[in-house]
Amino acid sequence: DGIVLVGPHGADPLLRRLVRSRIPLVVSGRPHDQRGVSYVDAQNRVGAEAAVSHLIASGRRCIATIHGTLDLPSATDRLEGYRDALRAAGHALDPSLEAAGQYRALTAAGAMRSLLAAHQGLDAVFAASDSMAIAAMQAIKDAGRRVPDDIAVMGFDDLPSGRESQPTLSTVRQPIEAMGREMVRLVLQQVSEPGTAASQVVFSTELVLRGSTGDEDEPEAST
Repeated sequence: DGIVLVGPHGADPLLRRLVRSRIPLVVSGRPHDQRGVSYVDAQNRVGAEAAVSHLIASGRRCIATIHGTLDLPSATDRLEGYRDALRAAGHALDPSLEAAGQYRALTAAGAMRSLLAAHQGLDAVFAASDSMAIAAMQAIKDAGRRVPDDIAVMGFDDLPSGRESQPTLSTVRQPIEAMGREMVRLVLQQVSEPGTAASQVVFSTELVLRGSTGDEDEPEAST
């Protein structure tokens, strides 16, 4: 009756086929081709800029990023947010501080090791997902460096694993449950009301500061 499509990659023809089929469809994350497609996304670029701006404001000067798969708009947005923050602070962009993690923990760990070998003065890293950030923290520890004393680490997503890591992970929170509910609401609306115009809903993000950047853990909200 309807489809929620999660994270279509740029070269994948599936999205175009689904649009042509006229099956009620909502995409998780902004697709490359937005014309006539309903999607739900978060402020990836704004959130990433806020994360890196906090690292700069806390005194970090050599800040790397481990980015996701760049045929996903979320990954390119988060990389651009990292660059936006550096430009705003007057820092020159250095491509050697940008490493591909491909949203995979093992790849991110290797990227972190390469960054450590190439930049002895590295003192912060922004990873475009929490899973990559946690893998980066382990690589930093394995290299005999301390988080956050030597290198601050910031993630993106606010997954439960980040609240359980040692140290706890500073991150950018996107409201994943609310986004999921909105995707289901939109696809059900299309099922019940054929011909409904496409909707694009973008949720705000929130900076969550914890131990991996040397900040006090936020108290958990009561439920």
